[in-house]
Order: sequence, then C-alpha cells, then structure tokens
Amino acid sequence: FPPFSGRESDPVALSKQRLKTWSRPLLALLSTPTTDQGLITQHADRCAVQLHWLVPCPHCAKYQILTFDTLKFAKPADVESYTDWLSVTPGAAWMQCKFCGARIEESEKAGMALRGVWALESKQGATRGELHVSPGTICYDDWPPGVGVAMYMDPFSCPFPATSWNNIAAGFIAAKDDIGKLMDFFNGTL
Repeated sequence: FPPFSGRESDPVALSKQRLKTWSRPLLALLSTPTTDQGLITQHADRCAVQLHWLVPCPHCAKYQILTFDTLKFAKPADVESYTDWLSVTPGAAWMQCKFCGARIEESEKAGMALRGVWALESKQGATRGELHVSPGTICYDDWPPGVGVAMYMDPFSCPFPATSWNNIAAGFIAAKDDIGKLMDFFNGTL
C-alpha cells in the first residue's frame, strides 16, 4: 500500500480505525511483502506473534518451511522448450528435504499440508527466524484482544493447481531472463 494516497491516511491505519465499531474485530492483511521498508512488512514486524506454516517431510518427518531454494527441476537434454515440458510433465519439479535430502513428490504435498502446523517465531532472545513447532491448530481466539498476529505461508504448501511445483518452476524459467518479469514472479508467486 502507498503510505499516503492523497485523500486518506495509510490504508492499514484507516482499517484499524474502522474496526473500532465492532465487538470482536479481526483485521487480516493479505499481501506479499516486497521490501523491508514496505508498510506490510513494517506492520507484520510489529506484531507480537509471528507464525510460519511448517510441513513435515514424508520421509524423515522433520518440519520445515518449503522454500524456492528447495524446489528442484532438471531439464532433459532433448527438450527444446523447458516451460512447455514443465507444464505437461507430471513430477518434473519436486522439493528436496532440507534435513534428509529426500526427493518429495508433488503427490505427497496434500498429506504434508494436512499434517502442517503453525510454528511460533521467537522474538525474545532468539535469532530472527528461529521457529518452535507447536502441533495443533492455532486460531485467533488463542490470543488476547488487540494482539497483532502475522502469519506467513509459502506457495509451495498450497493445494491449488496454480501453485503446483511444475507451474512455479515454469513461471521462474519464463521470467528468469527479464528483470521485470522476475520481480513479478518473486512478488506475485513467491
């Protein structure tokens, strides 16, 4: 969001003001933080609770955040169009477990997501990014009123066809040689 539109204040502050008339207000900010200076990032960083979605590896059962650097895909030598090949070849892209190194197939994603947990990022005395796995569902009723909760979920855990690992890999290949398209890929897809 722009900090000032010229007609109204910061959209996040305005939303908070408008929620004051509700008995149990819930403000959900859904966005892709693009820079550390952006309003979404600043508001998320001020939240007292930071949660990250973790899924277990189907091979070693260790919980992890699926990230772009664990997405793997290899182009066969006899293929001319990499993006076409990725879009029509099931299993052409896969994830690699950060812990055991096992190949995780897309067909295993739904089971991983069903066993996923929201993990609390420690803000007191811990290195930023240190996660503590707490199995179970966390809902907003678990926090006192007025406590900000930031929730981070990667696209690799989503069950929708647009977020298939093949589609994400194909999107990267299509964008990698154009800085504008690459920025759109990282901001819009990841």
